[in-house]
Parts: sequence; structure tokens; C-alpha cells
Amino acid sequence: MPLSTTRRLALLPFLVIATAVPVGPIAAAASSPPALVEHGETADWSESHAWGGGVRHVFTEPGTAGAGDLSLPGGAAIEFVFGCRADAVSGKGYWRFRVGATPPGTGITAAEEKAYGKAVNRLFGTAASLVVVDASGRETDRLALEPVDGGLETVGLWDEVIAAMFDASAIRVESSRFVLETGSRDMKATLDGHPRIRCKR
Repeated sequence: MPLSTTRRLALLPFLVIATAVPVGPIAAAASSPPALVEHGETADWSESHAWGGGVRHVFTEPGTAGAGDLSLPGGAAIEFVFGCRADAVSGKGYWRFRVGATPPGTGITAAEEKAYGKAVNRLFGTAASLVVVDASGRETDRLALEPVDGGLETVGLWDEVIAAMFDASAIRVESSRFVLETGSRDMKATLDGHPRIRCKR
């Protein structure tokens, strides 16, 4: 039986959505995005002595999310690092953010070391995004993270983004492999107590 004009108009939005969704593997991937692994607003940040000083948050038990297991061999774990990195040429410091893996523990076997390298390449081998979230849960900034030395890093951050990072309630990293988020309210307090950071705050 032919559809009435009213029925056809009512179905139109659904037809538009259906034609806009690609078919094949891309559609399958889009229908099952990585799960969000979230730590609360009071997540612990500790001093980091990497680069020129900063803070780090370690996801000690992220479990699994999205396209693969987030556990790392040899007792390693995923970490966020926000700190002051010195430029090799000018010697000046600038703020950067990095997500990567902590080193494996001592005494690991050759097989574990190989598995660690494979896991790092799988997790951090493709570009991702850093998302800064304010107290209302609104996304204030979204920045590119590119593969660098076994992790994902931003470029040197500018003043507006640095201010947003200090005021953020949460920091999130989104990739095709995982989505990790942690509260950041303890981050600024930890940075304020960190001596000898050369970057401007």
C-alpha cells in the first residue's frame, strides 16, 4: 500500500540518517566506539621529573577498552604527563602533554620486552586527541596528539590552552584504541608545589 505524504515526511529524517551512515568495516567500527575508562575528579597526580619537570597520572588498572587490552607487560602502565619540556636548540622551556607507557619493571624476560614493544606500538602508534573538560563538563579545547618516541604528544602549548589545562576538571585522551579520562583538580596544586619548573605559568 503506498505511503501517504504525511507518513513519507515522518520517515524522511530516518532515511537521511540511514543514507549518511557508511557501510562496511567503517560503519562497524563507528557503531562500537572505545569504552571510556574514567578516574574520579580527585585522581592523584604526582611530580614528574621527565622533561624539565611537571606532573603525571598513572592508570594503574585500566583493564580493557575498545580495540584491545590496555594492560602492559612487565608491570608497566599507561600514564598522562603534563610538563615543561626544554627545547634542544634554544634551551627554552615550553608546556607539553604526553600519554605513553611507564617503563617495564626490572628483570623482565626477552619475551615480555618484545610484548611490551608491541603493546606500545599498538596503543600509541596512531594519532589521537587531547580533550580539556571544564567544571560544567563542557569541552573547552581539543588538540592533536601525534606519535613521538613510543607515546603521543602535543606540540608546545600556547597560553590559552595552558590556562584551560590549569582550570580543567578533567583531561581526556581519545584514540581509535582507547578513551582515557582522569580528574585534574589535583594537577595544579601538585604543579604549584613543584620546584624549579622553568616554564611560565
